[in-house]
Amino acid sequence: NDIKVSLQLSAGVCKYPDQAEKPDILRKNARYAFERAKRQGKGQLAVFTREIREQYLEHLRLIEELKRCVRNDFEGFELYYQPIVEPKSMQIVECEALLRWKNGRFPGIGPAKFIPILEETGMMLSLKIIIAILLLLLSLSLFLDSKNSDPDTPLIDHWLRLAVHILLIII
Repeated sequence: NDIKVSLQLSAGVCKYPDQAEKPDILRKNARYAFERAKRQGKGQLAVFTREIREQYLEHLRLIEELKRCVRNDFEGFELYYQPIVEPKSMQIVECEALLRWKNGRFPGIGPAKFIPILEETGMMLSLKIIIAILLLLLSLSLFLDSKNSDPDTPLIDHWLRLAVHILLIII
């Protein structure tokens, strides 16, 4: 029975009485530190500071604001299309969809910050479905425009590329 067990733990520490005197405040502050330790990765220790508490509370406010915006028909979310150009012909062959979020309460927040939160909280799937529908409509519009200007535009190639891009978005 030589079974070896390896454990890694993360912990948050709040010092009594320096950082809190009341048990409930001590527990809350230790929780803030613990959440910081978890975000830093496995096997981490974080000691409570006021900055940790403020960052944690700001993170919660950000989650709540994202939820509110998603519930309100994706308020503030915008898609920007970045063309991908084939160098020889200088023709746009594809376009990349870039998600942005404009919000007065959280100005200047980039996708590197809000997309992981959307994924962690389960809100990203509904957003991906909306994005896929918008891309499908845009692609159909572009295809119809190109068919009007060039009736020989290959239908299957265009829609196959679109299907692959939409699958990559939803996955």
